[in-house]
Amino acid sequence: MIKGYAVINRNWNKGDKVSLDLPMEIKKVVADANVTADKDRFALQMGPVVYCLESPDNKDSAVMNIVVDKNAPVQAVYKQDMLNGVMTLEMEGNSTRRQTNSNELIKSLQEVTAIPYYSWANRGPSEMEVWIPYNESAARPKPAPTIASKSKVSSSANNHRMLRALNDQYDPQDSKDGSASYLHWWPKKNTTEWVQYDFDTTYTVSESKVYWFDDGPWGGCRIPVSWKLYYKKEGQWVEVKNTSSYEIAKDKYNEVKFEPVTTTAMKLEVQLPKEYAAGIHEWSVSPSKPPL
Repeated sequence: MIKGYAVINRNWNKGDKVSLDLPMEIKKVVADANVTADKDRFALQMGPVVYCLESPDNKDSAVMNIVVDKNAPVQAVYKQDMLNGVMTLEMEGNSTRRQTNSNELIKSLQEVTAIPYYSWANRGPSEMEVWIPYNESAARPKPAPTIASKSKVSSSANNHRMLRALNDQYDPQDSKDGSASYLHWWPKKNTTEWVQYDFDTTYTVSESKVYWFDDGPWGGCRIPVSWKLYYKKEGQWVEVKNTSSYEIAKDKYNEVKFEPVTTTAMKLEVQLPKEYAAGIHEWSVSPSKPPL
């Protein structure tokens, strides 16, 4: 080595060949503890190439719910028929899912596949993760089966990725939490917008709560001027008869109770502020409790 160069000094003959072998070691790069968003996570790197998880390669087309032990062995596997030929990294991990009435997660063993970061986003809309959780608390488990999580979601903000935010059961730290998924109507202002749940079956419901997205003072979204709930009755939207007021506040769930309705769908209508848009982190719907 001379000044950083590998020097080969010899008399060359026609037909001489030089073979260069650059070892591509697999490394797990643990995030700095001061980076809150990546706490208890690591990234995969092979030589100079950073890797990521993408949903088409993993169980249930999901990656945000994956947890991999820091000490899990990782194997490099070249796949000629994937993404024009890529070196994948494969390891054992767990998928996580919430369950109702319990804080304990349901874990399922699965094979986890990582691809080079440069090659993602070539197979349609998908989830992608660079920093992989090695602690369950850092993962975003799949939601527990609830009325909301089993519903088909639609909205006047017709963006597939944003729609999934409404029922992912991920509680934000506050209304401006950008690390949590949310739906927004920016850049619309002073309009009436909506989100809708079409249930998987008929339910009797009497309570709902919503967590607003508000990125003030610098962003373009604020809590709405007002909101209302409607239920589907014989093909028509009918406003619920609320028994409590519609809360409108930042940094908390805003609840409303209403007379029980039996329906297959609900719609949340939002009036945007005059000079701002609005957004939603989470929207849940609760079934009526049977009388004692």
